[in-house]
Amino acid sequence: MNRGGTNSQDVVAVESFRSARAFLDALHPSDKRWRANPASWIFRGHADSNWRLLPSAFRRESLAAFDDRAPDPATLPEDARAAGERLILRQFGEGLDLVGLPLPGMSRAALDELKPETPHAPQWPRECLELAALAQHHGVPTRLLDFTRSGHVAAYFAGQRPLGSTEGSIAVWALDTAFLEHGTRCATIWFELARVSRAVNPNLHAQSGVFVVWTGSDELLSLDAIVAGVCSGALPLCSGSVRKSRPIMRKLVLPARHGPELLGLLVDERISGATLFPGVEGVVRQLKEARIHRRFTAVHS
Repeated sequence: MNRGGTNSQDVVAVESFRSARAFLDALHPSDKRWRANPASWIFRGHADSNWRLLPSAFRRESLAAFDDRAPDPATLPEDARAAGERLILRQFGEGLDLVGLPLPGMSRAALDELKPETPHAPQWPRECLELAALAQHHGVPTRLLDFTRSGHVAAYFAGQRPLGSTEGSIAVWALDTAFLEHGTRCATIWFELARVSRAVNPNLHAQSGVFVVWTGSDELLSLDAIVAGVCSGALPLCSGSVRKSRPIMRKLVLPARHGPELLGLLVDERISGATLFPGVEGVVRQLKEARIHRRFTAVHS
């Protein structure tokens, strides 16, 4: 393993790994990185280490799948972004109701009140969090950024590269959730850890999922930029200062060519498409993943 540098404030530590096994070992709860309080850390896997920590509702390509005329969220003020999210969530909820499916966490009357022109509360989307979580897990763009409490589940998602794609690198981000306690005291932006009931969301349950959500700024900020901004004082707190041992975030990076081996090692730990996506979808995912494993084994046997 080669240890990379950290930023000037040691807020985000970046480490590079040379093997899939070392990468997984570093993500185990017993590893020294998390040992002091493993339950405090959450993880997110990226199939491209260059991807920003932005939720789907803040990315133009995600919105375009539902409206090819959708503007770039980066060009909109926060009120306009929130209005667009409310609209698509209401459409999703109406679709559920139309086919007789339950509206998680909401009554039909509450859905009717979810109007784009309604001024958003600082904690949006708290009032429709359960609905937004279900939408997020079925590909509808929301401002919920998926995380998992399992570093190895995050590694699975990091390994989801197109077959034969070996250029570049993959990454798992880790965040100490103790930092999120500062979100309600930040003067210019609000953020928090969003926990949602798993009862009506099998994918969320299988993946040990949680979300990070933020709002309040017209400028689109990635999660790591928020962390760095709060710690540097660029995003000031209303009172006090950040008192937390550094680093607050970690980014573990692995060359993408190790992705197939990584997925194979995770199968041995019973982490696969079938276990993380309960139902027919997961079975099909695992069949496709098996092809990747076989190809890797054949090349390295």
